[in-house]
Amino acid sequence: SKCWTCENGIEKDDLTKNEKITKEYEKVADFLCLCSICKSGCHRAVHLSCCVGAPVCRGCGVKHITSTRSCWACGRQGITSEDLDTDQTLRDICMKFHLFVL
Repeated sequence: SKCWTCENGIEKDDLTKNEKITKEYEKVADFLCLCSICKSGCHRAVHLSCCVGAPVCRGCGVKHITSTRSCWACGRQGITSEDLDTDQTLRDICMKFHLFVL
């Protein structure tokens, strides 16, 4: 086999190692793309400025804020849906991951 980028020869053992890396990459990307509320893949990822590391689906975030007026991660009060920030970086990561898996 040849690498499609550099066209150097590739041994079968190298391909096996790449499969192992791919599985680890899938685990990391899957974890990053999980909604902090529903624990499924983030659909239209958003976050709050108080907890950037706790992304959620836009729908989950709006529903939570509408019912509790608080942050789902730290509990900060007085939150409105206008406080939600689009997490474009995470959206891009999740999109690439899903395209990669398909």
